[in-house]
Amino acid sequence: MSSGTVAGAGASKESVNYRQKEQCETCMHFYPPNSCETVAGNISREAVCNNWVIRPKDTGKDGSYYVEEFKKASGGAS
Repeated sequence: MSSGTVAGAGASKESVNYRQKEQCETCMHFYPPNSCETVAGNISREAVCNNWVIRPKDTGKDGSYYVEEFKKASGGAS
């Protein structure tokens, strides 16, 4: 396995109808460059399987998000 490659420990490609039509890179389970949280092995970003679920659009984060994250990380201190 090449450097940076993480093969998933999930289902086999055959059991999830892994195919080369839609695109894994738009799925919420895909992790670049070639890994998936539900399918084992190296994953092509141009492929797809029956576990494909569209990745939710990132709506961005406003300042209050970062303030809340800082509070959580610092134990609630302001």
